[in-house]
Amino acid sequence: MSIGGEVSLKYKLKMCLTAMIIIAMSTALAVIPQITSFEDYFINGLYYPNNPIFVGAPDKAQHVKTIQEYHGRVSTTDIPWATLRILVAAMFTQDNSTVIGNNQGFYSNDGVCLFKYFVNDDDPQRVYSLSVLLVNSVCFLIITTCYITVNIISMASSRASSSSNANTRRLQQKIAIIVITDFACWIPFITTCLLHFAGVFDATQYYGFFSIIVLPLNSVINPIIYDGVFVNIISTALTFIRRKYNTTRESMSRRLTTTTDAEVTPNPVAIEMTDISPSHYPIKDFPKSTS
Repeated sequence: MSIGGEVSLKYKLKMCLTAMIIIAMSTALAVIPQITSFEDYFINGLYYPNNPIFVGAPDKAQHVKTIQEYHGRVSTTDIPWATLRILVAAMFTQDNSTVIGNNQGFYSNDGVCLFKYFVNDDDPQRVYSLSVLLVNSVCFLIITTCYITVNIISMASSRASSSSNANTRRLQQKIAIIVITDFACWIPFITTCLLHFAGVFDATQYYGFFSIIVLPLNSVINPIIYDGVFVNIISTALTFIRRKYNTTRESMSRRLTTTTDAEVTPNPVAIEMTDISPSHYPIKDFPKSTS
């Protein structure tokens, strides 16, 4: 991998090729649902604005039922969306704009317009969505295993060299944060997706919460952790706060010690009360009561 302590060119090219393959695969997974050739698999329905016949976003079965009542010659639901558009257009005059159906596609199943992870047993895209979810699960396991392996190796090397204990602790902290954020991001989400698919409960209402708050944990926090500049800023700030706290505590401790050990100066005008016998303080006779 390295020659003379430096990363070799062959290793750099290999890493670049691996990164390009991963980026290409990720892009393909995102773009495939948008390709027109696959619309019969990824489109769930068509939405017609201001159309009194096709209300909402009817699926193929609803389209076929309505068209069959009008044309009387459609007997199967296995019809391409292109054919259904033609049959719908034949039901209206050409100047009627309501016959142009808008796709309710793979990314429009929810208001946040993200990947369709929450699928049911009868959902047409269930195989695609669950396959991508499986890939994410495998990636999480691989990443977690690699980080744990790095942590074990670093601990073994730190025992051999005591001078690297500080760097080892810093690396272990970074690995722990990465693993925890990955776990907090994907494990609850994967579990919710599987429970939704199994019909244990309907998690559709939680999709916005997961897509806006939970899933970004992995994509937002990890770059911050990997960025050495940000880590140095946080480390410098924590060091400053720690020193400020120690200085304040030492100052208060010194002040309390000075106050406790201070000598009390005697008052020069104080009356020396060495003899408090009655002869020095005669008791006066008060007049008796005349009752």
